[in-house]
Amino acid sequence: MPTVLLAGASGHRSPEHEAMLAALRGALPDWRIVTTGGAPASGAVEARARRSPGRTVLNSDAVVFVGGTVFTTLRPSTARSPHDLLARALLLAGGGRAAGKPVAMLGVAADQLPDARARWLARALVRRADLLVLCDEESAHALATAGAPIPFRVGADPVWTLVDHAPVTGGDRDGVVVALDHLPGDANLADRLAGALGPLVDTGVTVQLQPWQGGDRAAGSGGLASAVATRLNGRVEVTAPPASMLDAWARIAGARLAVCLNSHAMIAAAAVGTPLVAIAHQLKLIGLARRLQQPAAPFTADPAVIGGKLLSGLDAQPASPHAVHAEIARAAEGFRLLRLLLTRGTLSELDSLDGLSLVPAPWTAR
Repeated sequence: MPTVLLAGASGHRSPEHEAMLAALRGALPDWRIVTTGGAPASGAVEARARRSPGRTVLNSDAVVFVGGTVFTTLRPSTARSPHDLLARALLLAGGGRAAGKPVAMLGVAADQLPDARARWLARALVRRADLLVLCDEESAHALATAGAPIPFRVGADPVWTLVDHAPVTGGDRDGVVVALDHLPGDANLADRLAGALGPLVDTGVTVQLQPWQGGDRAAGSGGLASAVATRLNGRVEVTAPPASMLDAWARIAGARLAVCLNSHAMIAAAAVGTPLVAIAHQLKLIGLARRLQQPAAPFTADPAVIGGKLLSGLDAQPASPHAVHAEIARAAEGFRLLRLLLTRGTLSELDSLDGLSLVPAPWTAR
């Protein structure tokens, strides 16, 4: 059985981590998956915690990055070098290319690259990929601005392939679920979120704060939930993190509105027909909200502006079935391209390839 290295997958268990693994397992049922993280994983996944990443690359048949914002710098709250994520990704991708292994980046995202070193690393990483599929047009423009060679294939987040049905709309819905993500890492984030949620709470609607990273750590989304609840004088409920994406879908399904600081929470809301408002701290949230025709506000916006969008969201319509199906189709096409690469052009479903959009247009000059 051939082996694929799921690059960049951490040992931290979360709904997103498990969803990425499930999507990759579904797309490559005949491959063994190993990760660079240390936690044991379920199903057909074998963690290689005791081996160095370099040796793991050598013992794998392909290196694949699935989802996530790979092309970005880290915030100070992570206590890591701003370029650490890019440098580690380049090390794995470069090692794969040097060893003659196919290197693929599927449904990944890019964010602002604020300095020359970040842009150099991003350009180098793009050049190491045999297959690069971004999850939105905003990421493509960010990489083009950084000087990476254009155009880019644009698909969708691979987790969309776990959504195999049209969203259920209508029915009785009540309350608001706020899916929290600690990645913004801003010292004033709790204050601004509380300010934005205050008018919503004042209407009497039930508001649940749902951490997505687990644990009530000061730097995590659990700690953020506690901080926001304290600022709102306990008028909101802090719930446990979802145990899985299916659990997240079930808990968002009955809500009147989902407030999302997390792209996979947005996927969950769209999958079950719940209207959403994105509070965007990354370009991919802006891009996904645009494609789903759902409102978004930058997390740095005035709390009153965000609060106004949240109040309007109580009477909004969810993402349309057409928009959801389009994301599913793009994600599935990305996996078909991955299988084409891994089978070195012998894919039996070659005739079913539809192609993906190229962004910016190939004739666009920088």
